[in-house]
Amino acid sequence: MNTRKTILKVCRLALAVALAIGATVGLSACKSDEQEIRASVETMLNAFKNPTKENLSPYMSEADKDSAAQEQLKESGIDFYEFLAHALKHFDYKINEVKVEGNTATVKLDITNTNIRNAMAAARLDVSNMNDEESMQLYQNGDTNALIKKLMESLYKHLDESTDLVTTSVELKMNKENGTWTADEGSLNEFVGAVYGVGALFGSDTPAYM
Repeated sequence: MNTRKTILKVCRLALAVALAIGATVGLSACKSDEQEIRASVETMLNAFKNPTKENLSPYMSEADKDSAAQEQLKESGIDFYEFLAHALKHFDYKINEVKVEGNTATVKLDITNTNIRNAMAAARLDVSNMNDEESMQLYQNGDTNALIKKLMESLYKHLDESTDLVTTSVELKMNKENGTWTADEGSLNEFVGAVYGVGALFGSDTPAYM
């Protein structure tokens, strides 16, 4: 079992939540572009602080909600929203500045969260060090889902108890088209990496979206 790939699959799926950050940011008659962007980004980030299905659904397309990746996670016994509840347990943010220049905007953010890369490493070490009879039997029987369950239990424990918090300053760039502000895809990798407390998302060898 490739434990790194297993956890990365869950983490990358969560990128879908961020992809629609500005997709529905329309302009109202009583708010400026800056006010509208700030309010919408704040609403989205508050959803990250309480990442229930109800809160995050507005930021995911129907395709994302029913994706093959989610089905694969279910088959492995991993609940996507349970994972997010642990991964974002210590998540916090600060919106520092929203700068609008014509049809482009930059949102400067400070994002704080657990360093999930270190939690992943600790969980992998826990599983690799298992030496009890039950664990050995799981290895011998090739019971992948049972091993994944142990892995995720360890990961959740490390995430919940972590004091290894990282604050990252990021710039989320947005573009306005047909009266709607949308997030620039080029800045989303850095943004989501900050959300997971690892700077750039899991290293340069990791594609931005799956």
